[in-house]
Amino acid sequence: MKILMIAPTPFFSDRGCHIRIYEEAKIIQKYGHEIIVCTYHLGRDLPDIKIERIINIPFYKKYSPGFSFHKFYLDLFLLLKCIKILKKFKIDLIHAHLHEGALIGKILSSLFKVPLIFDTQGSLVWELAEDKIIKKDGITFKFLKRVEKFVYKLPAKIITSSTNLKNILIREFGIDENKIKVIPDGVNINMFENLEWGSHPLKHLGNKKIIVYAGTLNKVNGIEILIKSAHYIIPVFKDVHFLIIGYPDVNKYQAMVQELGIENYFTFTGRIPYESLPRYLVNAHIGVAPKISKSEAHGKILHYLAAGLPVVAFDTPVNKEILEESGIYAKLSPPYEKSLAEALIHVLQNFDSVVASKNALMEKAKNECSWEKIGEKIKEVYNEIHKL
Repeated sequence: MKILMIAPTPFFSDRGCHIRIYEEAKIIQKYGHEIIVCTYHLGRDLPDIKIERIINIPFYKKYSPGFSFHKFYLDLFLLLKCIKILKKFKIDLIHAHLHEGALIGKILSSLFKVPLIFDTQGSLVWELAEDKIIKKDGITFKFLKRVEKFVYKLPAKIITSSTNLKNILIREFGIDENKIKVIPDGVNINMFENLEWGSHPLKHLGNKKIIVYAGTLNKVNGIEILIKSAHYIIPVFKDVHFLIIGYPDVNKYQAMVQELGIENYFTFTGRIPYESLPRYLVNAHIGVAPKISKSEAHGKILHYLAAGLPVVAFDTPVNKEILEESGIYAKLSPPYEKSLAEALIHVLQNFDSVVASKNALMEKAKNECSWEKIGEKIKEVYNEIHKL
């Protein structure tokens, strides 16, 4: 099959959503399918997948996630680019990412009579409500919920990244459960092979216990909760160090730790290439996932597991689905920074016994979370849609 994958985002930008798109495209190609990823003008080209981009927009340079009014015309250009591709090639299937990708995909599906799959990693309206950006059950919430419900009605099949998200689509949006397939995030196990502790310059930190966060730096992903939790941890454990990997707004959060007087306990790397991430993780001691969203995907956890790191995360349904009994959970109750600090202190106090599970965590990642395992599930959805 020849598959058009729609990515309305500056792909590839070394962050969670993009990692899923990239790894899905690679694993699908292993089954003999041809993938064309259609995306914005911005982003890093990758050697092992075919990428088609919209025309260059020199004044738009936003790589970070989040809403932008510019996306209205960017998505129009993306639609036009996809139409051009569909006229040039015989496309058998459209695999759309993000909600605007589903809208673009539906237009193309109707015009060219090609089946559409929507790959979603979270509910927009519920994430906005959870983050208190909009008021739950307010006018804006109700309007956006109707729009989102409309989007979910468009594709022939929906892929969700968690069972909890599937349940939200069924319960809150009235989507037929037979239309939904749960396909969680995966991890590229091969990237972690033959890596040894001390193989990265962070070894200058010596015997400090390194707590690593890898992800987008914004309030939604919990970076502020993590920084505030350090206020409780540092007085108890002076040999702790926080390694913060990601972007944007690095200067903002560096200023935040300076205001708290704890800048000597933090290292901010900024944006690093996805390919380099494993080398950082294997030099850490504890992986932390401070996101409190109950619906959004949490792919960083899988990378922590593949590196053999004990994982501290909030006790959300999504995190429990991934980690099961292997996670160390912070209570999802305010003040969140104190709950997170208590869980991290527990790990630090019992570090030797926690680290003993390193091999088990790596095996869990390999046996349950590899992209080879995930690819089989994607292949099943492709086969199902061609029987409709």
